[in-house]
Amino acid sequence: MSKGKTIERKQIQDVFIRVCRDLGFKMEATAAAIFAAQLIQISPLEVWTAIGSMDTMRKIAQGTHSSTKIG
Repeated sequence: MSKGKTIERKQIQDVFIRVCRDLGFKMEATAAAIFAAQLIQISPLEVWTAIGSMDTMRKIAQGTHSSTKIG
C-alpha cells in the first residue's frame, strides 16, 4: 500500500462502489478509480487490484454489477 497505509481490500472496493454510485454511474471506470484512489491516498492500480478486473470495474461504473445494488 502507498505511504505505509494498511487499507483492506473490502474498504477499497466500498470506496470505488460509493464513488460510482454517488456520481450516478456516469463516470468512466478508470476515472472513477483515479478519483477513489485520490480519496484514500493510494494508487489507482491498487483500486484495480482490489476490484479484480477491468471488466468488473466497468460493470460497477455503469451500475450493472450486483455489488452496486442496495439491499
